[in-house]
Amino acid sequence: MAEALEEAKSGLNRTLKDLFAGAVGGVAQVLIGQPFDIVKVRLQTTTQYKGALDCASQILKNEGAAAFYKGTLTPLIGIGAC
Repeated sequence: MAEALEEAKSGLNRTLKDLFAGAVGGVAQVLIGQPFDIVKVRLQTTTQYKGALDCASQILKNEGAAAFYKGTLTPLIGIGAC
C-alpha cells in the first residue's frame, strides 16, 4: 500500500513538472514570436512599408518597443491550454 501511494505521488509530481515546463515553453514561444507576428500582420494589411526591416524600425521609432507586444495577453492566456 505504501509503495502504491509513493508511485502515485511520483506520477503526480512528474505530471505537474511536465505541465509547468510546457507552460513556460509556451510563454517563451509567445513572447519571442509576437513581434514577428506584429510585423507580419502590418505587412499584410498595408503597403506603407518597404519590407520587414522597414516595418519593424518604423514601429520601434513611432510607437516604441511596447508596440511589438500589443494583443499579447490573449495568446498568453490561451497557451496554457495548448
